[in-house]
Amino acid sequence: MSSDNPTLKQFLSAIFDDVPEGESPCMAMKRERGWLQVRPDHPATETLGPWYFCVSTVVDQARKKTLRRRAQDACAAYCVVLDDVGTKIAESDVAMGPPPSWVLESSPGNFQYGYLIDPEEDLDKYETVMAALAAAKLTDPGCVDRARVFRVPGSVNDKRAEPFAARVTLWEPEVTYALDELVEGFGLALGEIERKTFTEIAARAEDDEALSWLAENGHILKDKGEWIDVICPWHEEHNDPRAEAGYRPLDEDGNRAFRCHHGHGDEYGTVEFLRWVAAEGGPRVLGAEMPSPSVMAAVLERAGIDTEEPALTEIFTQPPSLSSGERQPTLEMLLERYALIEEGQLVGALSPGNPRPVRRLADFKAAHNTKVPVPWSRNPVLLSSAWQADCMKLLAQQYRPGAPIVFEERGAHWYNIWRAPAHPAVKGDPETFLEHVEYLLPNEAEREYLLDWLAFKLQHPERRLPAILMVADEVYGTGRSSFGDCLTGVWQHGVRPLTFEQFAGTGNQSQYDDWQDGLLIGIVDEAVATDVKSTAYRVKSAAYELIKERVDTRIVRDQTVNKKGGTTWLTDIYACYLIFTNHPDALPIPAHDRRLSVLDNAHAAQSPAYYKRVVPVLQSVEEQARVYWTLMARDVSQFDAGSSLKTPARERMIGASMSSLDEAVELMLEELPGRVISKRQWLAQIRARLGVAERQSNWEHAAERMWRRLPYPYGDKAAARVRHNGIREYVKQVRNGPILRANSGKKRYSRWLQKEMKRNEPKPTGPQSTDRPFS
Repeated sequence: MSSDNPTLKQFLSAIFDDVPEGESPCMAMKRERGWLQVRPDHPATETLGPWYFCVSTVVDQARKKTLRRRAQDACAAYCVVLDDVGTKIAESDVAMGPPPSWVLESSPGNFQYGYLIDPEEDLDKYETVMAALAAAKLTDPGCVDRARVFRVPGSVNDKRAEPFAARVTLWEPEVTYALDELVEGFGLALGEIERKTFTEIAARAEDDEALSWLAENGHILKDKGEWIDVICPWHEEHNDPRAEAGYRPLDEDGNRAFRCHHGHGDEYGTVEFLRWVAAEGGPRVLGAEMPSPSVMAAVLERAGIDTEEPALTEIFTQPPSLSSGERQPTLEMLLERYALIEEGQLVGALSPGNPRPVRRLADFKAAHNTKVPVPWSRNPVLLSSAWQADCMKLLAQQYRPGAPIVFEERGAHWYNIWRAPAHPAVKGDPETFLEHVEYLLPNEAEREYLLDWLAFKLQHPERRLPAILMVADEVYGTGRSSFGDCLTGVWQHGVRPLTFEQFAGTGNQSQYDDWQDGLLIGIVDEAVATDVKSTAYRVKSAAYELIKERVDTRIVRDQTVNKKGGTTWLTDIYACYLIFTNHPDALPIPAHDRRLSVLDNAHAAQSPAYYKRVVPVLQSVEEQARVYWTLMARDVSQFDAGSSLKTPARERMIGASMSSLDEAVELMLEELPGRVISKRQWLAQIRARLGVAERQSNWEHAAERMWRRLPYPYGDKAAARVRHNGIREYVKQVRNGPILRANSGKKRYSRWLQKEMKRNEPKPTGPQSTDRPFS
């Protein structure tokens, strides 16, 4: 008996020996969206991860890089695998049968027993044998189909707190069987197993319009035999990350069925599922099963019918395509559940868990085209028309974080398209997330500020906060992107990555800023002015001036945003920004700036083993749910949401980006008594400050450069340049000052301008000495 741990190549070669042309073994790995399914020689299989292999070969489409693993793609089964031995299945029961070809420990104490078989092309027979093994309690009942996958040696089980690499504990590849030998060896009675074969289901599916529509529109996950896994329309309400539900196609008796084992299973039954298919543009088909008890009771109560009456069954066995009885949505139900959004002719769902909150009015009418009697018409009218006559009417849709679905503002009612994150309640702290944050931000005060910043934004999504600039001084690969990906999952909606060009409004696409609509947190990677190779002050200063317009703690109402193609609309801006950079002088931050908090990142990257352990956990929905509930419970009552954090990294960035000339500008601005100054006055002030008797080129050139750097606005002491061009004067004033234009009362403007400029007239004194020289 051998316990040598085979390599992946040895393991697959022993199972899939002499595979015919046109077929291929299939390896698979679960990703956030679907499966990656490839041939064993694909380069991706060399990476560490939760890899599986399919018990059957599949059709090999040579022109495609990936494979398909549907039931209809399976060609022949090459092994039988008994799953969950040692946990759900008693090891002593399995030991009574034939010896296995291999035993693989997929997680501590949990084993898979594999049996090599001669290639079995009769896959209906194969599934019947697997069903018999499940009935004999020798394997997990969920692992009996022809396209089932199982772990390979080295497959990382990341479902556990501590990742576990699968290992082979017994390896006897010379032990092989015919499928009938296993049936005899385990003493299976196949005649007692009633199993619908795939061939029979496929034939039925040809007559099931709903199933055909589900397949054509990508709603089928897996064909499991009698029941088919489909994407649940209400999967966002599930209390776990699984999105599947079960659909049983039309049978000989004209029956269909839908079931979901999650928390809303009592609310949405077969009838609701078939109505959803019709509402999404699918066929209107017959359905014979009664809806869930809670839905039945609610409909009967609205109809004034006693739930104990024998007419109950008759009411609910009417097919949904008929226009009689309570099988169709009643007018009262539509009035309770939907509102008309007049701008754009849309229909908005009034329940927060609806998977499709907004749809077109035309589609809504097509889905509710039956006729109902109404008091105001002698003849029955369309249900959608009756609803439209009496429904709640809203002006337009808006993105309003923290507000209810319908809110009142400016004398009108609006439909709110914002939705709060819907994470299931979980126990425990996000230890991996907190560990990674502690690594990224070694300084405890800065780390607590970041956590308070995140918690405050999560608890008050309608508030805006100063931006956070995280600086890793020339250190790359620290894992900030994984941190950002985790936040995207925590918020679920409204967190997006941005390029620096988008954020700063530079580049040839800068005029398109529709990314601001519906944005709560923008994550900017590598913030530095990269439009030119130079790191000159002017380039970075221009970038900072543009960023200043983005970063604000005030909500911007009715801002026009532009989308490529010429589309524009008004929206409110609620965005906060988390900015990553590897340059300690990325932006020339003024000393008085209150918009940016600069935090010092880790000074060295971690080992590859650290990221292999941490990154999958940060990307898991379980950890993201733990982060959400932890931040929601964090006390932020003392958090100053309007001020940035003064840190050593911030002072270093101010110093690193300021030249001697910049320091001179700062010094001069501190001494200016007025808010407006002309160029003549500016030069006179500098000459008086330096004690220069005559204009000389050696100082005037520097004064000219300083003049060009005068900011506007620049805090409360900032001066604004005044330029004279005929009768046109142009003033750029300090923040919150009145907007003055040359054509808005020339006399009043001239008097104000003269008064402000008079303040900066230099005193008629001789050369002065100074104890604050600058160069």
